[in-house]
Order: sequence, then structure tokens, then C-alpha cells
Amino acid sequence: MKNKTSLAAFVAAITLAFPASAEENSETKGFYFSIGLNQIALNNYCESARAVGTVTSCSDSEIGVEGKVGYKFNDYIGAEAGIIGNLGFLGLGGFETTIVDQGRRAEIKLDVFSFPIGFRGKLPLGENFYLTGAGGVHFWQYEASSGFNALSLDGTDPYYGVGAGYQTESISFRLEWTRYQDDDDGADVISGNLVINF
Repeated sequence: MKNKTSLAAFVAAITLAFPASAEENSETKGFYFSIGLNQIALNNYCESARAVGTVTSCSDSEIGVEGKVGYKFNDYIGAEAGIIGNLGFLGLGGFETTIVDQGRRAEIKLDVFSFPIGFRGKLPLGENFYLTGAGGVHFWQYEASSGFNALSLDGTDPYYGVGAGYQTESISFRLEWTRYQDDDDGADVISGNLVINF
């Protein structure tokens, strides 16, 4: 009889707790939007350029922007998609390299774009601070130009990253590092984002 009573109490406790948990989770569900600035570093980009000829100047790190839209399933996990790239598509800079080979001089401008889609996890640390991690696949594109010549390269590869943030009721600030793989050594991106919850 004692075991039956304990089991009944356990089931009753779960039953009573479930509506409250469901209601709590429903409050944390919803869409969010993030926008931020980043520093994009192309791994071994200048080393690859030196294999072509004599490099007199090379830029393998540039300022970029990014924006993402996501949906939170609960306090701990969500899904998101977005776009990231350097400022070249706005006509502001780009990865610039000058190569001299057999007396010929080539000035190359490279712009990079990525369209990531994946999942984001979140681990609250107290009331306002949290750790975060993200991963998925991204569709990347490199566009290089030199004079009237242009070349485009694209592919699909995984990405992953970790970070930390500070949140208020409707907004949060997030700093993170992300590795975007490609056919070579990929790119490391350090970003700061403003996240708005709807």
C-alpha cells in the first residue's frame, strides 16, 4: 500500500507540474533577430597566394557584418539562418592582394559571403549571463576580381562556434567565435551581436 501511495503521489506531482512547465516554456518560445559587426580572418589565405607568385601585399583579415533570424523552441535551443560577409558587397574595402609573377602585376580583390543555417544552444548562468554554442552548415561564396577578370568559387561546409552573452527582458548582447569551414582552411570569425527577441 505504501508503494502504491508513493507512486500515486509521484504521478500526481508530475501531472500538476506539467501545465506550469508547459506554460513557462511557451513564454520562452518565439522569434529573434540579431545584427552585428565581425572580424573575418581567412586562414592561410596569404600563404596560398605566395604559391602563385611574389606577394608584395596581402590582407587576410577584414571587417564584416552579419544578420540572422531565429526561432527559440525553449530556453535552451533554437534554430537560425542568416548571412555574413565582408563589407566588399557595400563597396567598402575587401581582401586585397598584390602578386607579381614573371614581371606581371596583379591586384586582386576578394569578397566573401556565407549563408549559415543551423541550431543554437544556450546555457543560462544566473539571471542575465549565458553561454552559447552554434553549429550547422553554411553555403559560402568567394568572389575574386582583378581588372576585367573575375572568378567565383562556392561550396557547402559545416560551421561551429561558441560564445557568451548578457541578456535583459527583450534584448541581449552576444560575443562569439565561429569557424566556417571551406574547401581549404576555412575562416575564423569573431563577432559582436545585438539580439532582439520578439
